[in-house]
Parts: sequence; C-alpha cells; structure tokens
Amino acid sequence: MSAGREIARGALIYVIARVIGMIIVKLLPVELAVLVAVVSYLERLPWTLILLCAGAMFAFVSTGVLRFWEWLERRDPASKLVFANASIGLGLGRDATTGKVKSIEAINLGLHLRNHASFPISYVVDEISSSFEGRVQPKPVFDNMGGIVEMNGATEFSDASIDLGGLPIKRVMEGTLKFKLRYGREGSEKHRIDRNLKVYLSVTEEGHVQSRWNDSV
Repeated sequence: MSAGREIARGALIYVIARVIGMIIVKLLPVELAVLVAVVSYLERLPWTLILLCAGAMFAFVSTGVLRFWEWLERRDPASKLVFANASIGLGLGRDATTGKVKSIEAINLGLHLRNHASFPISYVVDEISSSFEGRVQPKPVFDNMGGIVEMNGATEFSDASIDLGGLPIKRVMEGTLKFKLRYGREGSEKHRIDRNLKVYLSVTEEGHVQSRWNDSV
C-alpha cells in the first residue's frame, strides 16, 4: 500500500474513532444519571432524593467529561500547526551613487508556520518548490527538511534561493510557492498541510517591500 493510502487510511480510522468516542462521552452523563435514578427508585427512595441524586450525578459526570475532553483536545496536535504566511527573503541591488534599489539579485520564498499548541510540534516537508518571474532554482539543496516548532512559537522554512541575476524591479512581480508537509508529535507526523500559492511582490526604489499571496486555482 502506498504512503498516501496509508496516511488516508490512518486519518479515516482516527476520525471514526473520535466520532464514536465523542458520541459515547456526550451520552455518558445522561446514561449514568438515568442509572442512578433507576437504582434509587428500586431502593424506594423518595422522589425528591431520586431527583437530587440523578441531578448530582449528571452534573458531576458532565464536569468530569468536559475537563477530560479539554485535556484530550490540548494533547491533540490536529489543526494546531498552521500556515500563517508566505515568507520572502530578498537580495537587493542598489545604485552605487544614489543608493536606490534598481534590481533583485536573489529571492527566497518559504512558509511561516505557527504552533498554537501547548507542546512542541514536529513537522516534515515532503515537497517544496518555488519560482519567481519564471525563474527557478534547478538544483535546490537543503540542510534539513523539517524541524520542531516550540509551544506557542513560530518558525520559517524556505525553499532554495533563486538567483535572479539583477532582475530589474517593477510595479508588480509574480512568483509561485507549492509545498506539502506533515506535522504532529515527533515520530508521529500524520497531519497534513498542502498549499499551492501565487505570490505577488512590489519593491520601490526606496527599498519598501510589499507582498501578498493567494491560493492558486
């Protein structure tokens, strides 16, 4: 079985298990309250005491289930690592006399990730590619293909630098960024983020940089 099918199968099993667990947990307070009421009735307790016991059991179990569910959610890395922004690194060429920006010598396009969990999250980049004004890095080299994002922290991962050879600046320049990554607890990176973006960049002679991005259709 391919890695993609294994991941899809594992994700499906995980979702089904969570749904079944949620149903059981949500019904548990009612089930136990009814059980207490039935036992109290069989013991011929007064109705006032039956209702009091059943209500107390419902409140006690509901609070316990809620706290337990919150604890599980805090431990689950799903949706807690997010793609926040496209990162851009520039090497600018300036006029030797005026100091004004005339060109872009090189560019790095990458991704800015944020961890909203109360624990570290590991991520692995399976694929990443970028282009800018039709130019690419034909032989990208990476020191690593992932890392650890600390709790409530952020990190950036960049594609290999693209040599633009003094590309003259203009009002709007375009690039692309495509990546596929997995994340989760270290050694169990099973959640995915896949994006295919178009990146737009504007650089003025004064060196002011503006950028925006959107998902490519």
